[in-house]
Amino acid sequence: MVSLGIDFGTTRTVVAVSDRGNYPVVGFTGADGQAIDWYPSVVAEVGGALIYGLDAVAAAVDPEATVVRSFKRLLSGKDASPSTIVRVGKKELPVLDLVTGFLEALKKDLAERSNLPATPKEKKAMSQDESNIFYSSLRGRLHERNVDFKPQPFTARFHCQ
Repeated sequence: MVSLGIDFGTTRTVVAVSDRGNYPVVGFTGADGQAIDWYPSVVAEVGGALIYGLDAVAAAVDPEATVVRSFKRLLSGKDASPSTIVRVGKKELPVLDLVTGFLEALKKDLAERSNLPATPKEKKAMSQDESNIFYSSLRGRLHERNVDFKPQPFTARFHCQ
């Protein structure tokens, strides 16, 4: 099991891993091959599909893409709730689905594009599709409002099995 701390920032999301009492920041490999120590809090709509994080940044050069940087600001409205509908390009979706999609992309990139010190078994579990119990549990908890949207600084702790 991997214990992660996730600071969901307005422009950058930072992930740290619990490693024998230390909490090193996880690095990612950007589209240009450069190492970065944060994950972009970005969503883009391209051809009717939403993409997040590193892929959304890479899509920013596509003139057909609608890129929303700092999409966390969409969560800050006075009446914002998990069911609040937001628009990204041609897509409208509940905030819950937007955040869940972002976390799914983050989880996939942790397994495939990071320096996360995890075993092959742990990385395989992290790269599985959204039917993974991790996301079923997360979606349920967000929906039931057991996980609240909180102002920064806030770090959420998730366990990936």
